[in-house]
Amino acid sequence: MTPCLLCRSSDIDPLYQPIGTRRGITVHLCKKCGLLQSLPRNIRGDGIPRSSHNSDYGNLRTGKIGRVVPNLAFFRSNLPGWRPKRVLDVGASRGAFTEEFIQWLPDSKVDAIEPDTKLSGEWQPTRYVNWLSVKVEDAVLNDYDLCYLCHTLEHLDTPLATLKKLRAALAPNGWLLVEVPNIRGLMGILDIVEEVYIDKHVSHFSKNTLCKMLEAAGLHPKYFKVNEENITILAKRGGVIPISRDFAPSDLPEDYEVTSIRPIVQAYASDLVKNREALKGKAWRLNRLVRNEGKPALISGGGRILSALVEAGLDTLLFEGVVDPWLPLDEVHGLPVLSNPKMIGYVKPKVVLVCSRSSAEAMAGEARGWMPGVKVLRWNQP
Repeated sequence: MTPCLLCRSSDIDPLYQPIGTRRGITVHLCKKCGLLQSLPRNIRGDGIPRSSHNSDYGNLRTGKIGRVVPNLAFFRSNLPGWRPKRVLDVGASRGAFTEEFIQWLPDSKVDAIEPDTKLSGEWQPTRYVNWLSVKVEDAVLNDYDLCYLCHTLEHLDTPLATLKKLRAALAPNGWLLVEVPNIRGLMGILDIVEEVYIDKHVSHFSKNTLCKMLEAAGLHPKYFKVNEENITILAKRGGVIPISRDFAPSDLPEDYEVTSIRPIVQAYASDLVKNREALKGKAWRLNRLVRNEGKPALISGGGRILSALVEAGLDTLLFEGVVDPWLPLDEVHGLPVLSNPKMIGYVKPKVVLVCSRSSAEAMAGEARGWMPGVKVLRWNQP
């Protein structure tokens, strides 16, 4: 039996088979530490960018871009006045964090790790950064004031070993800023239609299991920001704490993580199937509303919600394009991707369909800003 990624226990049970997995993964629960993890491991995807609401969501990695500004704000609010001089960005993708950080502190030195040259080649800020096109496991690292690990840890086959390596690479007063998807929060979204257990994620963290792994690596979690989508933690160097220690809050039983997560996964699996069936009726109503408004019409947001809507029956022939500045594709679902939102002003749509959950208000405001009086529809409206 493959041992747990965190506590090395072999007592792990299969719990859930994600919808549409290309890797044939099954989500397992460690009955000792409570970490959810996908098996088999060490099976890489095809690397093809793919927008999908199923487990086979491809190599787009657009979420990192939108997390830069809030994560830097989180860092500054908790460590006001501190100016790190040496910075490591692990999983730098297209360089969004690096560019923003250099604009803030242009005298800092940044090492950026991104083994996928298809991504790093797009936005590589070579004037400011030592770009390392290697895996973090193979990189030579030392003496950083700040290590930034945003939506990367969940992809790794050896997350604990990587955290230990980053701890060793931190300066004595250094900090790690780590962010991962909040699996508990994502499973609790009532109108969820997207498969949250995607093939490219190996570990699926809650706040408790992430803290366990940080402590086991010798990193002390100090500042937290948790919402339904993300867990963001600032951790400093500390002593290594054995995994046998109880990391759950003192008012919770020791087996809280293990016993509570199983029914949550089961409820999520049931809700996902029901929500996707209900989405067919919503797609039919949206088609009718858009037809009544007439052309031209646009979609705002080309991600996983749109993919689910299209499968549920949304008629893409009713639209002229998809507005999405973060989607690195020329087209999606047969529609051209308009990467600049100002294109809304050129197209002058009568209606814009917003396909987002957390950014819906901002996207609706943006549509009305470029086209005053436009009718804005939400993907999940009754």
